[in-house]
Amino acid sequence: MQKKTVVNAIILNENDELMIVTRASGRGKGLITIPGGKVEENETHEQALKREIKEETNLDIINSQYFDKVSYPDLNMNVYLFIVNAEGNIILKKDELESYKFVKISEIDYNRIYSPDIKEVKRIFSDLDFYIKSRNILKELTGKKHIIFTDRGNTSILLALKLCKSLNKKDILIQDQGGWLTYRDFPKKLKLNLSEIKTDYGIVDTEELKNNCNEDSAFLLNSFPGYFAEEENISEIQKTCNQNKTFLINDASGSIGTGSAKTGDVILGSFGRAKPINVEYGGFIATDNENYYDFLVNENKKQVIPFYDSLYEKLTGLNARRERLYLINKKIKSDLTDFEIVHKSKQGINVIVKFNNEQVKNRIIKYCNKNNYEYTLCPRYIRILDDAVSIEVKRL
Repeated sequence: MQKKTVVNAIILNENDELMIVTRASGRGKGLITIPGGKVEENETHEQALKREIKEETNLDIINSQYFDKVSYPDLNMNVYLFIVNAEGNIILKKDELESYKFVKISEIDYNRIYSPDIKEVKRIFSDLDFYIKSRNILKELTGKKHIIFTDRGNTSILLALKLCKSLNKKDILIQDQGGWLTYRDFPKKLKLNLSEIKTDYGIVDTEELKNNCNEDSAFLLNSFPGYFAEEENISEIQKTCNQNKTFLINDASGSIGTGSAKTGDVILGSFGRAKPINVEYGGFIATDNENYYDFLVNENKKQVIPFYDSLYEKLTGLNARRERLYLINKKIKSDLTDFEIVHKSKQGINVIVKFNNEQVKNRIIKYCNKNNYEYTLCPRYIRILDDAVSIEVKRL
């Protein structure tokens, strides 16, 4: 027997309240649920969701993001839940729904829920509560109105570049060092031109940027290049991009939690293992622009496994983690004060120490081994392109 497939819409208002509807007929008459219905033959989940929500509530779905799935083996049924943005005036289909209201997740009356498994419903709504809390913290950290969650940081980068291509940006600029591996790969994959601008070990010279950017370009910036120096002139970078009509993508994977993470046409990041927000899964994109947001949501085809409880825990511990890493950074710089440290006076996490012979290199490595610090050898594009030891404080 083919499984029955149901799609449901999570509709939130501007106060983060959830739309709950009361059933008007059938076994669940008088009980509450969220709007949705059965996927018909030859329909995609998204098509069924749009049709059902229009029929039941008169709302038009602008975009939808997969949230989670619930299976009911005894009923031979799968239920897929999507967070949706919808517009229009709510007019209920009265033979199916008798009323609606918006409620806080904490105020849901589980005794009135229509479901064969209340435990699963509680799990879903608990995840949704953590989703809302995490999204709102990221709004504060980025200063942006819209947050999109992704399965990883690389997905966020690729989506941002696809957005650039849709905006007819043909040229992608990146730093000549201190970036990330896919900065070089993804533009080529999308058949975009790639140029590297000369930097001071990852730190951007706005005059150099000005000489390279124009209305056909986008600048994919790592605002904490190599994790060893925060990009402090971020406002000047944005000003230069604005003056030259260049689209600014800010990779804030390393800078999240600092002022450098609040500038850009889009801001993105990773929550990977060795990141300041180290969930070991997931990423995000943030923007203020409604059209960009719609494009990114609709283009994001990869399902995100719910991880919002873990994300919320890491977000609330971000300041403490950054302070701990900063203290270790300062200690290492103090211990190695006689060595040539790249951007020694700048706020950093990793510490990059240059060497000009094997003896100096071995002394740095011996220090790392003694203190159980992981390290990587340069030249490496993702750190610097000189002979150096990068002490990977971010992995602690």
